[in-house]
Amino acid sequence: QAESSKIEIFGYTDNTGNEDKNRILSQSRANAVKTYLTNKGISPSRIQLVEGKGSQNPIGDNNTADGKYQNRRTDVTLLK
Repeated sequence: QAESSKIEIFGYTDNTGNEDKNRILSQSRANAVKTYLTNKGISPSRIQLVEGKGSQNPIGDNNTADGKYQNRRTDVTLLK
């Protein structure tokens, strides 16, 4: 089952700076994870979506250094 699951990759940033640049940075993060996974043998056909979300969906408080660190992330989701 896991070998055929589809994958979605979302990149994120903290809220520092221009949102257009944050979207570009977050897209670069997501693309880097896609490249890593395909270099490790994951078929590119399994990767359904690679998207930069900028500062959307923060998981930490953007008013603290730790919160900003948490928000600079990439999420990978396995779909059934």
